[in-house]
Parts: sequence; structure tokens; C-alpha cells
Amino acid sequence: MRIFWNLFFFCLSLCLALAAGEGLTRVWVKHRGDALHRARRVITADPAYSWRQRAHLDTEFEGAPLITDATGFRQLSAEPRRAVDVVTIGPSSAFGWGVRAEDTYTEVAARDTGLIGFNAGQIGYSLTQGRRLYQELRNDSRIKDAKIVIISYGINDLDRFRFFGSQHASTEDDEAYFARDFQSDIRWERFATGSSFFELLVRSKNELNYATNCGVTSPPSLRLSPSKFGASLQKLIAEIRADNRTPILVNTPYRRHPTDVDDTSDIAYRNSARAHEQGHCREAREWVLKARSAEPERVSRDVVKLNSVISQVGAAETVPVVDAYRILGDDSALYFDPIHPSTEGHRRLAANLAIAFHETVDFKKTSAEPAR
Repeated sequence: MRIFWNLFFFCLSLCLALAAGEGLTRVWVKHRGDALHRARRVITADPAYSWRQRAHLDTEFEGAPLITDATGFRQLSAEPRRAVDVVTIGPSSAFGWGVRAEDTYTEVAARDTGLIGFNAGQIGYSLTQGRRLYQELRNDSRIKDAKIVIISYGINDLDRFRFFGSQHASTEDDEAYFARDFQSDIRWERFATGSSFFELLVRSKNELNYATNCGVTSPPSLRLSPSKFGASLQKLIAEIRADNRTPILVNTPYRRHPTDVDDTSDIAYRNSARAHEQGHCREAREWVLKARSAEPERVSRDVVKLNSVISQVGAAETVPVVDAYRILGDDSALYFDPIHPSTEGHRRLAANLAIAFHETVDFKKTSAEPAR
């Protein structure tokens, strides 16, 4: 009997400790956690996409209300969405990170032209995930009459960070990553992300491994090479046109613009690789820290690379390109943070999208007439 009570009190103490850890972790994530911590509270592991936004959310995220439908797409209210004219597929900048649903460029542009918008933006999605998502949307009755599809991928194609999935994710491009069977990873991630406390432990373990390894042998790279990215974008455009819809491209805005000397990150990664090869792990790790602090420089250069590919594809396919990079420039008032437009930034992009709507779509064949 004494053994029973000892075991009982041990289990009770463990449960209380875990409950206290969970409560404290949630408070910490809410007030001190970074964007990654906060984003993982509104997404869940998914076997088809690796992750997607959680369904039936009615919460606050990054200071703005967040309501999602049964498939995890953002919506204006809990009311079911009716047939739409305009669909946007893109990453968190399209989703509307830090702004209200009604202030996203999808909703503003649709509203200003008398149309009905559908924001299918998903946090963290790359072009490869976007192509898969469009296949899903093709069977969604809500978009059967849609005539415009806005495509705005790019920012998440700049490196190989992914929220969930394979331990080899950082070394695989999207083609290799999505060819992999990561069902077991997904089951573990769903378990871990059910608890803020366990998720923090897992992330701390990963950061510790990263901080104590012997540097890196290669720097972060694009999820797809520029040539593969361009070819994949052309295929998506062809699929949209095959459905008698008009594609419109939105390139990637980024508040930091590159300079002629933005090579600190590349130099640091090369030095880390050299120290790694020589077995000088402490030096290799120091170079990695320098490289990570200079990562915005690498991103700024790669944004220009992918935006150039988007422009080339737009010209080759005769698809209008809304130049978000130029429209927002480096004006901090137009950004919520370095990569996400502010409410005013979304408004300016919406004004340019509305012009593209009028130039490319026969409104007489849509469910609504353009606003006068």
C-alpha cells in the first residue's frame, strides 16, 4: 500500500509540475516568445503540406483577430464563405501577418472593385506547397466561379527552414523534401505542438544541437534553384489558365535593400566551413554566429534574384506582375516588420491589384460588376 501511495504522489507531483510548466510557457510565449513560437500556435502538422493553419480558430494573432474556416483559411467572420471572384495563394505576407483580415490586399482590392475575395494564404508556404494547395482548391466549390488567382510566393523559397517535418529538411530542396515520407515526423510534431512546454523543450534541444555542432559545411540556400523556381511558377500559371482563370503575380517585398558590399554572410559561412574541415569547432561556431547575424544581407540579395525570375516569367507568360518590392520600397511605415506589409502597405498593393483586375479581366463574366 505504501508503494501505491508513493507512486500516486509521484504521478500527482509530475502532473502538477507539467501543468505549471505548461502555464508558465504559454505566458512566456505570449509576452516574450519570438515569431516562430507564436506562429506554431496557429499552425499544425499536416501529411500533405507538412503543416497548415489550424481550422476553426477564433483568436488573436500578432495583434489582430484571426478567424479560420474548416480548412484553415483565414476569413472575415465565422459565417460560411460564399462563391468568390478572386483567390490569393501565397505566404504570410498574403495571409496578412499583423493586420486584420479585412485590411489584407486580397480583401481591399476585391472590395474596391466590387468583387468577392478569398484569402488562401498560408503561413510559411513556398511555391511548391502553393502548387499543391491550388490542386486542393480546384475541388473547392467556393472558388468554382473565381476568375482571378493572385500568386505571391517567394519569401519562403529563400531558405530551407520549415516548421515541421524531416530532420534533413535543412539540406533538401523542396522536390526532395516533398518526395519523402514524413508521416512519422508529422505524428511526433502533432504530439509535441499540442503542448507549449514540450514544444519549447524540443526547440531548445534543437538550438542546443545547433550551437554545439562543429559549424556548418554549407550556407542556407534557396528551396529551389532560380531555374526550378521559374519552371514551377510557369507550371502553376498553366494550371490556372487551364481552369479559365487569370493569374496575377505579386513579387516579394523586403524592407532591407542590398548594397554592393552585402557579402558578410557568405564570407562568414565560407570561413565556418573552412574551420569545420580543419577541426576547429569553436572557431567554426563563432563564424556561424556572425553569419546568422548577417543573414538579412543574404536574404536581401536572394529576394532580388527571385523577384527577377518572377519578372521574367511574367514577361514570358504575359502575366501582370504587381511589383511589391518597388511599391513598398524600404519605407518602414509600409511594413509591419522587415517582410510583412503594414495595413498601409496592403492598401497600396491593393490599389495596384485593382488596376490589374481592370486591365486583365472581363468583369461581365464575373459574379459582380466593378465598383464605379
